[in-house]
Amino acid sequence: MTAEHDGSTEVTPSPSDWVARQAELYESSGGTKGTTQLGVPCLLMDYVGRRSGAVRRTVLMYGRDGEDYLIVASNGGSDRPPLWYLNLQAHPEVELRVETERFGAVAATLPAEEKARVWPGLVELFPRYGEYQAGTDRDIPVIRLTRRRDGGAGAAGRTTAHRRTSGGEYAGGKAAASPSGALPRAVHSAIMTMETVLPDPSALGGPALFDTMSTMRAMRRLTADPVPDETVERLIQAAVWGPSGGNMQRYEYVVVTDRQVMARLAPLWKRCVDAYLATTGKHAPEGMDEAAYGRMVAAIEHQRDHFADTPVLIIPCYRFPEPRLDEEGLAASARALGPEGTQRMMETQTRFQALAEGSCVYPGVQNLLLAARGLGLAANITIWHLMLEQEWKRELGIPEEMNTFAAIPVGWPAGNFGPVRRRPVADVIHRDRW
Repeated sequence: MTAEHDGSTEVTPSPSDWVARQAELYESSGGTKGTTQLGVPCLLMDYVGRRSGAVRRTVLMYGRDGEDYLIVASNGGSDRPPLWYLNLQAHPEVELRVETERFGAVAATLPAEEKARVWPGLVELFPRYGEYQAGTDRDIPVIRLTRRRDGGAGAAGRTTAHRRTSGGEYAGGKAAASPSGALPRAVHSAIMTMETVLPDPSALGGPALFDTMSTMRAMRRLTADPVPDETVERLIQAAVWGPSGGNMQRYEYVVVTDRQVMARLAPLWKRCVDAYLATTGKHAPEGMDEAAYGRMVAAIEHQRDHFADTPVLIIPCYRFPEPRLDEEGLAASARALGPEGTQRMMETQTRFQALAEGSCVYPGVQNLLLAARGLGLAANITIWHLMLEQEWKRELGIPEEMNTFAAIPVGWPAGNFGPVRRRPVADVIHRDRW
């Protein structure tokens, strides 16, 4: 089946919101904006769904081999290929936009000998590919996209109708070289696709969000590459969308990106981590084998030793306002709770206050972590800064009356996203009573 269509055909955008937004910006600007990811040039690819027959669109980083374009079906090192690759196997004719030029192309997976020729260059330019391949038994394919010489439009043709439109440029670092410019190497640059972060919901039997949650491991190994301010603000926006008790919205977020400030925080982080590893973190949790725990500790120590290179650190803060109470209200509360309940309430007031504040903060933190995963960022939540909270607050100028609830390092992952390992649902449900 070929999938050429005219300008009235709808194009289904990516289920990943940020990919869809970048694709819309790329297309609506005529290929003058949104053309890079992490400083690497990217292209738009329209292809046909093997089951639905719908024309789909994604944004992919690309490399060059002569006049051809190279993309890699890495899926972040997963044991299963990205869905777009399965669709290309069924329908290899695609339509590309590379900056301001749009043309049809044919996709073909490189045979082993050709992959062997270009793979070292890809790994040199984007070292994570070596890690991805080492972490899976799947042979990660490299796909060649060759321009059609018959003038055909490929999978998508020129389209103006979309099921979803949204603006907002993805800030991806330095500008890429023109696809028609001179190339210093056979492989112009490595390719990484974030499209597979949120696979097609229909393939998962549920919403795309479920795939995000099920692959949201604590990622402690970060590159030193900066995260654009616009991307950081999107994380905070996701956090602000979280619920807050009484809708009081008393949260504040300290965002650290300055290298000198991060360097001053690094000794504090080290002291807290060392104290944790000497006590609570000294032994593997029940049910976790020593080898797996050893790998987790190694990641914690790596983050400790490279903390000064952390691109972003986010400190969520919250402070309840002083309660407005009167004698009539206190008396009514005592009658409702009864003498025993009132006494317990008085004894647990400190815990109640802490949990009440936490319940206003941590939903937003979870939103932030989900947003980071959806944007291809690594993050993990920690609270061991509380061991030295006063020193952290002094270093960051946080008011004494403001409480801090986490320290969240964020950056581009140096490792692989992958499935989380959790207890079976059947083991944790108590139906109707304990």
